[in-house]
Amino acid sequence: MSALFNNLKKDRPSWSNEEELRKGWLKHIENSLGMTFHAERERNDASYNQVIIEFKVLGFSKAT
Repeated sequence: MSALFNNLKKDRPSWSNEEELRKGWLKHIENSLGMTFHAERERNDASYNQVIIEFKVLGFSKAT
């Protein structure tokens, strides 16, 4: 699991918006855990086995 954390930490500075954050997380989680997520279904960021995953980062969202 530390390899997953290190990969996320290394790539994080290059993410400039929520879409890049989502793609980065999904790529690293899929590669590290061997799971396949379904991205962009209706209004959800991603889902796995009926679990909806939403990615939010301070400064990326205009919502308050």
